[in-house]
Amino acid sequence: MNPNLRRVLAVIGGLMIGMILIGLLEGLGHLIFPPPAHLDMTDMEQVANYLTDAPIISLFWIILAWGIGAFVGGAVATLIDKTTSRTPAYILGGILSLSGIFNLIMLPHPLWFWLGILVFIPGALWGRKVGLRQNRA
Repeated sequence: MNPNLRRVLAVIGGLMIGMILIGLLEGLGHLIFPPPAHLDMTDMEQVANYLTDAPIISLFWIILAWGIGAFVGGAVATLIDKTTSRTPAYILGGILSLSGIFNLIMLPHPLWFWLGILVFIPGALWGRKVGLRQNRA
């Protein structure tokens, strides 16, 4: 297979797995830390107000989900790429960072929560290290 095509497929595969995992973990977080029963999730003003007063642990859960998704996505991308290149992990982390920024722009979060976007690239690079060990095995 063409190495460039493999690299593109690696990023796509890592993104798919990473984003699915992030979604599942965030959903689990909603079960563990349920929002108020009266909250209308279709009313962005209500959601924004809730996010400013949400329990800190529930927001940390989201950052944890982002980091785990980036980590697993980076590992998957490296396993598919089958090289030692950092490129798939950087691209994956960059795309996830942009999606996190988009999320933060769409729904106002506490200012400190913006630091959460810093987990994506390191998470993907850490996942890459695990993927490299598996590729060597």
